[in-house]
Amino acid sequence: MYRRDKLWRQSLDLLRTLCARNGICPSSFTLPEQSLQKLSDRPIASGGFADVWKGTYHDNDVAIKVWRLHGRDITSSVLKNFCKEAVVLKYLKHPNITSLIGIETTIFPLCLVCEWMPLGTLVSYLVQHPNTNRLDLLVDITAGLTYLHAMDIVHGDLKGVNILVNQRRKACLSDFGLAAFRYENRTAHISTMSLAAGTMRWTAPEIMDPETFGLERARSSKQADIYAFSMVMWEVFTGQIPFADLPRDATIMHKVLQGCRPKRPSEAAGLGLSDTVWDIMQRGWHADHRERPAITRVQEQLDDAMDEAGDL
Repeated sequence: MYRRDKLWRQSLDLLRTLCARNGICPSSFTLPEQSLQKLSDRPIASGGFADVWKGTYHDNDVAIKVWRLHGRDITSSVLKNFCKEAVVLKYLKHPNITSLIGIETTIFPLCLVCEWMPLGTLVSYLVQHPNTNRLDLLVDITAGLTYLHAMDIVHGDLKGVNILVNQRRKACLSDFGLAAFRYENRTAHISTMSLAAGTMRWTAPEIMDPETFGLERARSSKQADIYAFSMVMWEVFTGQIPFADLPRDATIMHKVLQGCRPKRPSEAAGLGLSDTVWDIMQRGWHADHRERPAITRVQEQLDDAMDEAGDL
């Protein structure tokens, strides 16, 4: 049963806001000194704002997500995003959501210690395991997204590299630095980073140009998550990023606002891209955000697609 209590959600949102504003996290988040060990001299992966190192905590492998600092200075914006992600991750509990073990500030100035995902990102996993069941992974992603949306939390940065695969070969959502709470017809945190470099390919058109779509300003939303999920579906079946032939964000924005979307890859039929699945993708990246299905409906349709595939 998901925790949908309004007071719980608002309390968590308030805690996140207070922590971000003051640049501190609850002391219970901090791991005991010398309990964490770094296993390598170099990061094993790098993202837009952080590097990931492998470590051990109580003899268990862990991922150490280290915020990248320029000039070794911790700016207020970096600290704010660090605290926001820490609070969100600490209180989300679901098999398809990355678990936060705690925070550590002695080895690195700012780092989150999370469960180790031995099979890497969704993108790298599909390269290494090309015969894997794509629909199973998509069902995992919808389960995690359903959990978030049930609590009126939007992810805000859904894409293949922000989805990890655990030792049970289950896909788990990660990178909650842009996550937002949405209740009472408003978004508590308006993401101004949604158009940051590297995210445009998954960004919904109403975030690119709010006024054209009847909105006053760009904001994270469940509908924008659905759009991004459709792009992730396309990634899963093609092994490519959306609009791979377009290197410039400005060109991608222009094309998307004109109504262009990725084409159906005929070679993906053998991977599970049926007419039903393609219809889910098309509905999800509909230009009108009001026409996109809720994640619960997407989950139902994917279950139907799984049943169809099993009957073949």
